[in-house]
Amino acid sequence: MAEIIERIELCDDGIRMALKLTVPCSQAGVRTSSLVGVTRFVPLAMTAILLLLAPKLAIRLARGGWGAHLLDLRSIGLIAREDFR
Repeated sequence: MAEIIERIELCDDGIRMALKLTVPCSQAGVRTSSLVGVTRFVPLAMTAILLLLAPKLAIRLARGGWGAHLLDLRSIGLIAREDFR
């Protein structure tokens, strides 16, 4: 996931993410790929779900100081474990 994230902006009510996606294409029989930039705002509730699905992103955000009052690095590590329930 880290290879597609270009920029993350944190807000009080969510996250604005800029992604760079590689899109395969062909032109005149030549196969190439293009980079497409996509920017989306993710509301806070969806942000919580995203962080549970991608704990490494949560670690990156926590190291930057975002959400320190909600989740510390130890808690994120516990959630990232495969046997977390």
